[in-house]
Amino acid sequence: MKLAYLLQAIESLMRQHPTQGSIRDREVCSLAYDSRRVEAGALFVALKGLKATDVDFASDAMARGAVAVVAEEPPASPGLTPWIEVSDARAAMAKLAAELFGHPSRSLKVVGITGTNGKTTTAYLMRAVFEAAGMKCGLLGTVTYSIGDEELPAARTTPEAPDVQRMLRRMVESGCSACVIEVSSHALSLRRVEGMTFAAAVFTNLTRDHLDFHGNMESYFQAKRRLF
Repeated sequence: MKLAYLLQAIESLMRQHPTQGSIRDREVCSLAYDSRRVEAGALFVALKGLKATDVDFASDAMARGAVAVVAEEPPASPGLTPWIEVSDARAAMAKLAAELFGHPSRSLKVVGITGTNGKTTTAYLMRAVFEAAGMKCGLLGTVTYSIGDEELPAARTTPEAPDVQRMLRRMVESGCSACVIEVSSHALSLRRVEGMTFAAAVFTNLTRDHLDFHGNMESYFQAKRRLF
């Protein structure tokens, strides 16, 4: 997919637009948020971490073949180009991922489940309902990532946006017509499911947890509320 076409998905978030025609005509084959996983033709998104910003790794990403860098900050060195500055790198990454993988959630009945407790149990019950109705159903959650007939160990409850979109695309290709996904409050705060189309959302409960991340119960609730 050409960079120019892909960037249309984040037009409202862009502070700076690459104007050179040769840059906008570059082909993007993947999306990366870890410079160590950049391959030739990748678009690298520099995310803000707890201790560092991946802008520090932009040079490494470009050396590995990244076609451009998307970041909230300007480049540390004027020589780092092309550079697309955005207001929210995580929201941009989610929208770019949905666009790059062809919006697979639009081809599935996706049910998002959020809540402090009970997400995993509810996810398995929902998948059983879909399959009892004759619908092949994928599942992304705390225990496993189930993609068609393939089971993968879950690294986190809700994967990063490019990983979510990649797995949803594989579900579509494997014949799934539905997907159940556990959506954590961290994932909602970090925009991992931005740009997805949900057929339904489930809220289980809200109890004291994760306040080290959210600060207080109101912020925790507002994060959960984003799913709706």
